[in-house]
Amino acid sequence: MDMVLQARGKSYHPSCFRCVVCRQSLEGQPFSVDADTRAYCVSDYHKVQAPLCAACKVPILPTEGLTESIRVVSFDRNYHVECYSGTEVNLI
Repeated sequence: MDMVLQARGKSYHPSCFRCVVCRQSLEGQPFSVDADTRAYCVSDYHKVQAPLCAACKVPILPTEGLTESIRVVSFDRNYHVECYSGTEVNLI
C-alpha cells in the first residue's frame, strides 16, 4: 500500500509534493501556496511573492531565521523600514 499525502484538498505521492522553484520535497515541511495553487517552500515563496522596495528595488524578505518581514507602505509603495526612513518627502 502506497502512502498518500493530503494537502490543499488534493492527494499526492509524498515524493511528488515538491516546491515549484527548488523542487525540494515538502513532505512534513511548512509550505505556502500562491493564487494559482502552486506549492512553494517558505523560502522560495518569500523570494517569488515578496514586494519590491520602491527605494532600492530589492525584495522585502524576512530576516534569516524568521518567517515574517516588516515593511512600510506609503502612497501604495512598499519600502524596507531602513529605506523609508532615508527617503525625502515632497509635499505638493
